[in-house]
Amino acid sequence: MTIPSLYGEWAAEARKTLEASLPGSSQAVRVLRENIGAAARSASPVMLCGRPGSGRMFLAGLIAALRPAGESAVKIFQATAAADAALRTELFGPDREAADATLAERARGSMVVVRDVHLMSQALQRELTAAVTEDLESGYGPAVR
Repeated sequence: MTIPSLYGEWAAEARKTLEASLPGSSQAVRVLRENIGAAARSASPVMLCGRPGSGRMFLAGLIAALRPAGESAVKIFQATAAADAALRTELFGPDREAADATLAERARGSMVVVRDVHLMSQALQRELTAAVTEDLESGYGPAVR
């Protein structure tokens, strides 16, 4: 007996999109498709790692496009070694204590992509991690993807 999917038609359409977007039949491609589908279904944050040119931005866009609730916007932030203050302002707003200071409120349900996180200072990496953790532990489910 086959148990019907909770996602019904979405699952079939997502499978078609994934097969067209990520062609191939190797085990690695099948695992990648499964993980991208799971990330699209989930409300939890996703961390994509890879070398430049490995397709992280493509996969982020694919995850955002496949969401069962409909495509979400993708907000991209570029980290640089010498611009922590500017990136902090972009991520959290000009006044960290203001009402719109949380990353979740600034993202407004969109997918947040921070490129080149390794270029950020460790202090800003910790602040970003704390913001995502705070969002996850809010009791309302994550607002930042």
